[in-house]
Amino acid sequence: MTVLCWDGAMLAADSLFSYTENATRAFLGPKIKIYGKRAVASAGVVLEGEQLEQFEEWIMADMPVDQSPTGIDDDFSGIVLTQTDAHALYVKKFEDTTIVASYRLRARQSVGNSAASDYANALMDTGHNARDAVEKTCDYSLLCGIPVNSITRHDLKNMPDDYIADWEDFNPFDILKKTVKK
Repeated sequence: MTVLCWDGAMLAADSLFSYTENATRAFLGPKIKIYGKRAVASAGVVLEGEQLEQFEEWIMADMPVDQSPTGIDDDFSGIVLTQTDAHALYVKKFEDTTIVASYRLRARQSVGNSAASDYANALMDTGHNARDAVEKTCDYSLLCGIPVNSITRHDLKNMPDDYIADWEDFNPFDILKKTVKK
């Protein structure tokens, strides 16, 4: 399960993935992935193999509506951050039809598990930034987990156009912990 937050300046995501419908298999990992000068935070199903390749090609092509990725399983959602805006992204299947909906985010919003998203939205409405909202939501919901990763539009500016990688925050205190002798 997931909570992803956008506060107008920062995109933040928890790190708990569940692999099965009833969340019996879970693991931790970064949910924000960089595609050139775009960051994508995903919730719902874990994309692998051909699904992931199709999705990545679509993102790198600036998400053309007429070429929506049809091989993605139901219940995939996310937030796509570019240098100029942020979009919510939802994929739903109805029988043989796949619907991909995307809309521009103008204000604070969270995506993911409904109770966790509601909690995160309330935190952002009371002045917390996206990262704080995700961290506090991880304390509230067993379906979300730390560590939290976050990225801003400024972080995307210096990314090479063809760069594809998972995004994890760099924490300078991790280096200090390793170099300070007791």
